Amino acid sequence: MTVALSPQVLEFSRQLGLPSPYLVCLNYLPVPYRSSADGGWRVPLPPNRRLSQGIAVVSTEVDLARLRSDDPRAYGEFLRSVPELEAALGDMPVWLNRGPGEAIPAAGQVPGWRPDDPGYAVFHPLLEGMCREWARWVTIALAWFWAGEAAPEIPVFPGTEGLSDDRVREIMVAAQREVDRETNRRGQVVGGPFGSRDYGLRLTDLPWERQRRLAEARRFVLYRYGITAGVWRANRWSLWEVPDHE
Repeated sequence: MTVALSPQVLEFSRQLGLPSPYLVCLNYLPVPYRSSADGGWRVPLPPNRRLSQGIAVVSTEVDLARLRSDDPRAYGEFLRSVPELEAALGDMPVWLNRGPGEAIPAAGQVPGWRPDDPGYAVFHPLLEGMCREWARWVTIALAWFWAGEAAPEIPVFPGTEGLSDDRVREIMVAAQREVDRETNRRGQVVGGPFGSRDYGLRLTDLPWERQRRLAEARRFVLYRYGITAGVWRANRWSLWEVPDHE
């Protein structure tokens, strides 16, 4: 909650009807529960946490489940008041890759958690909302193939200027891998986050200006979730560094 967004970005987010990424992340936090053994509160943590078995025991008289439901922001602030929880939620990987020595993926991976597949690289579950938002813009971009000039426009996102043409091309290559994977899982054309009719379409066949707008949308989505180039390279992300706005 230390990243500041400009008023221009905040207003643009409101116009698009985008929720606060901070609150989106909080909505993905596990629901606390009372132990039937001692009546104490337990807060399950993501599966890669350092605490024993991914469970934190919290001593409090506050009804955590109700607090999370009624006021997610206050619930998040409560978690910050517990040092163990703040640390656990402040040092998470951007992606999870359990295959030793495997290269860091160049593009976003399928959201989810697959402990049964040691070589499967995925975004952290708390970033699933970010993945869905990015998929929405890709779907809008692909609509051009079906609707032409009548397709929804991709707006100019504030704070995303300066992408070089080479960088736009790199992003299109990475995004194409996502589209190909999600529309042709296990050799079968499926829906996934993109429609099955999108199978075989090439993002590089889009008008150049639309490709650039899509690349800028990617930068904007990552920025809203506190993922900068440095965070991406370090593969370390903190819930508390997500911009705090509504």
